[in-house]
Amino acid sequence: MGTTRQHEPSLVYTQEEAARLIHPQLAPSTMDRWRRQGTGPRFVRVGRRIAYTREALESWLAQQSRRHTTEKPSEPAVRARKKSR
Repeated sequence: MGTTRQHEPSLVYTQEEAARLIHPQLAPSTMDRWRRQGTGPRFVRVGRRIAYTREALESWLAQQSRRHTTEKPSEPAVRARKKSR
């Protein structure tokens, strides 16, 4: 008797998959630009490939939430931008 496994979500997502998870029309090249600028989600390197964990994507999205258009970014996001300059 074998056990059947339900489909488990990936541990990591490619740049293309991560872009689609954030927004269906987000270009993977935008993820690349954000990564180079240090403003996008945290990523991991798997060999020569770039990957994103669901936790990193969810955390980054939570940091992007605002109550109004003039609200400043969350503190961790501000520090990350200052370091990359």
